[in-house]
Amino acid sequence: MAWQIDPGAKMAHALNGAAANQVRDEGAQGFDMAIAPESRGIAIAYAGAGTMDGRRYEAVRFTFPGGDTFVQFFDAQSGLQFFEQYPLPQGGHGSEAVRDYRRVKGLLFPSAYVNLPGPTLVILKWQLDVPLDDALFAPPIRR
Repeated sequence: MAWQIDPGAKMAHALNGAAANQVRDEGAQGFDMAIAPESRGIAIAYAGAGTMDGRRYEAVRFTFPGGDTFVQFFDAQSGLQFFEQYPLPQGGHGSEAVRDYRRVKGLLFPSAYVNLPGPTLVILKWQLDVPLDDALFAPPIRR
C-alpha cells in the first residue's frame, strides 16, 4: 500500500496503480540507488553524453522492476547531478533541474529541485542521522 499527504493537506490518501509505483520508485531513488541496485531489481545503464545549458554531461538510466525509468544527468566536470527526467503517473515524462548544492558534514547536497514546468522544492535544512518516529510511516487511518 502506498500513500501520501499532499502539500497543505491534513490527511493522507491512498495511492494505487501507476501513482503507487511511482512513489515506490521515487523512494528507492537517491544515494542508496548505487548500493547493490541489482539486488533490488534496479537496472543501471549508461545513457550517453552531450551538452545541456552550456555544460557537458554524462547521463545514467535507472530502470526499476515496475518499468519506471529515471534518467539522471551529471555535470562532466563536477560530477554533480544537475537534471533528471522521470515518469509521470498519467504517462509521459517530467523533468527537474537540481540546483544550489550546499555542504553538510563534508558532503554536497542539492537544496533546490525545480520542476519544469511546475513548483520548486526548496530544502531549507539538511540533517543527517536524525532519529525518526515510526508513527511518521504509518498508513492513513481509514474512517
